[in-house]
Amino acid sequence: KYYPSFEEEHVSKENVYSKIFHKAEYNDGFMRTVIFNLFSLTQEYLKQVSLKNNSARGALMLLDELNKRKIEKVLSKSFGQTEKSVEALKDNSGEYYYYKHVFETLKQNHANWNRFRNKNLKDFTNEVISSGNISLSNYFLIKTLSNYVLLLTKEENLNIQYNTGFLDDAIDYILKNENEFSGVPVIMLYVGEILLLKHKTDNYYYRLKEFLNIKEGITVDQMYSLHNILQTYCVYKGYSGVTGFLRERFELYSQALENNFYKGTEDLYFDDVLFPNIAQTAIKLGELDWVESFIRKYKDELSPDNKDMVVGYVTGRLLFVKGEFEKALKTLSAIKSIRHHQFKVIIRNVMLMSYYELSWYDQAENLHASYRQYLAKNEKYFSAQRFQRQVDFVKYYAALLRLKLKPNENELTKVIVELNKNTNVLERDWLMAKAKEMEDR
Repeated sequence: KYYPSFEEEHVSKENVYSKIFHKAEYNDGFMRTVIFNLFSLTQEYLKQVSLKNNSARGALMLLDELNKRKIEKVLSKSFGQTEKSVEALKDNSGEYYYYKHVFETLKQNHANWNRFRNKNLKDFTNEVISSGNISLSNYFLIKTLSNYVLLLTKEENLNIQYNTGFLDDAIDYILKNENEFSGVPVIMLYVGEILLLKHKTDNYYYRLKEFLNIKEGITVDQMYSLHNILQTYCVYKGYSGVTGFLRERFELYSQALENNFYKGTEDLYFDDVLFPNIAQTAIKLGELDWVESFIRKYKDELSPDNKDMVVGYVTGRLLFVKGEFEKALKTLSAIKSIRHHQFKVIIRNVMLMSYYELSWYDQAENLHASYRQYLAKNEKYFSAQRFQRQVDFVKYYAALLRLKLKPNENELTKVIVELNKNTNVLERDWLMAKAKEMEDR
């Protein structure tokens, strides 16, 4: 009855002992042994659950043991059953090719020890070896290319170092021999993602976007990753000064929500960064009612640890856009804990802009000073490009704040010219709008 919280005072060793053994005198050594044995049983139970939920793995383990014991009669029947279990995984491409390689290896092991039955004593099968090699190659490429994609994606926001080894040469080979991999769409998907992340061209973007229409051979997790990478390119285009990709980004987010690609299959919660990105994209497009509906519908899918932070930021941003600057500041100030560096940046940005709109100069100058110190101490947590966006926002914000207090036409013109040239600035649209307001006075 104490499930699921199991408060400590109710499940102490002494209390549990008395419930099991009633009036027997408490024996701590015995109770520790019981707990240890129970813990061991739960671990074995989890192994059995895993096997039960993965019929292919269990079938392959059985096939391996039958092979080792040379139980020919049972073994010959098991090959067909095991193959069916493996083929059932075809939509889960990485796991499928790994298990198929294991299956082909076991078939080859069988051919080796069973060669005395063959008239020519042949201890291998060409087809089996070839198929096993192809499966292993596909598995290797799927796993290594997916890791390459992950590193390139993280590189957009974090300062990381990595060595790709010969993977770039492998990609060149794949591109020159596309027909060889036509039956493995996920490999071509990863190659397309890598090309887009590295080269950032519209051609690669639209070619990659075509994978959204593929219904087989790509998992939910791979589709989730694909959406994120397409959105990353839209962000890149925005910071490059190209218009039109904001609406494209919003449509991608809408598609992900409609088709349940906004979370990976193993994700417990809505991603803490993706949630505000979706909301902020809609806010920029003026889809304020949509944002409010989005928050209501999905806020409870956020991690309990970060829900206050994420919803607080998005609500504060929404209030800021509506012109309710004091309410925005009150909402942002009420956030109890800001765990992530990314949120420490974007929350400060909205607060600084709100102070500016309210002409609260002392608060603006104090927060600006602490913000500069924060950036100086935490540069290592951001990619070079993202860090520069933040630094430039702080620089231009300070310039506009000075000009608001003490107008200077030449300095204002300089800021406007620089903002026109420099598109890689956080909150650039707002900075430009405030500069234009001063210019028009």
